[in-house]
Amino acid sequence: NACGEWFGYIFGGEGYYSKFKVPPYIQEVVLTGSSHIGHSAFNGCFNIKKLTIPSSIIKIEIDAFQDCHSLVEIIVDKDNPLYDSRDNCCAIIKKENNELIVGFGNTKIPNSVTSIGAYAFKRDPSARKFTGLTSVTIPDSVTSIGEGAFYCCTNLTSITIPNSVTSIGDRAFSGCRSLKSINIPNSVTSIGDRAFSSCDSLTSITIPNSVTSIGDEAFAACESLTSIIVEAGNPVYDSRENCNAIIETKTNKLISGCCNTIIPNSVTSIGNYAFYLFRSLESITIPNSVTSIGNYAFYACFSLRNINIPNSVTCIGEYALSGCSSVTIYCEAKEKPENWADGWNKNSRLVIWGYTK
Repeated sequence: NACGEWFGYIFGGEGYYSKFKVPPYIQEVVLTGSSHIGHSAFNGCFNIKKLTIPSSIIKIEIDAFQDCHSLVEIIVDKDNPLYDSRDNCCAIIKKENNELIVGFGNTKIPNSVTSIGAYAFKRDPSARKFTGLTSVTIPDSVTSIGEGAFYCCTNLTSITIPNSVTSIGDRAFSGCRSLKSINIPNSVTSIGDRAFSSCDSLTSITIPNSVTSIGDEAFAACESLTSIIVEAGNPVYDSRENCNAIIETKTNKLISGCCNTIIPNSVTSIGNYAFYLFRSLESITIPNSVTSIGNYAFYACFSLRNINIPNSVTCIGEYALSGCSSVTIYCEAKEKPENWADGWNKNSRLVIWGYTK
């Protein structure tokens, strides 16, 4: 594993495999004379408590300090032209744009920070000795939360997002399995792909009327999710008839559901990954207004016992009902329609063709 063991790579070596290794018991690191801290350079150095970065460092790559769980003090030389650790924040910040690029469990985000950078707080969910981030308050100077910013912060239970934030990046909170609630302020206009995917403890979500872009799989595999509300007046999305789902208003496509979703009769398509890995979903009724079901739409819904697919459905994507280990599929069609993907039922669950109620 690349957990900081390859000492040559720390100093910008050409490859991971150097004969010099960083002993795992090191508690303090003072860099001198280097210009580049490479990808995963100190990844998994669990015991480092103090880090000093000299003025010569002009490049720090993503994951350079991932899973350095014990870090409580970072000192960046005051003469460094690109980075600082202002206000004893226990973080590394880019001076040019006030972007926090590396954070830890003890980080206090300064009021001068304007963005949380890509994978700034990311952790490896399989890493040992993790205590890490349990809560975080983002100051109202921040306008964007970057891709994977809090990826797999599995101990994170609460987060405060201010009204200044306009965008939440791809996978920003993906894998935050202890996150029970999230308040998306009405300043947010875009939510990225998989932004909240695999947030296992999340029970409800409210989409404000300011949000005009929601990425693919934004809430996929949030298996405890039971309530979805889109605020009235949203110009792009709705949750009509208290359906507990997100529907793209213009196309009538259901893009994200939950365990309590009731699909309205006005819905014409079920999007890719709409119910992906909702293990607690026991039943769902597909109305005869639906003509297509997307890829992985009901993938691995383990508790789903039966599902009726009406004659109106002329197209089903790959793996749409795969992994549903307990399901019996009742199809009104007498045989597989031409535009149903060959892998729609990859695990070959029992299909009753020509079913009539």
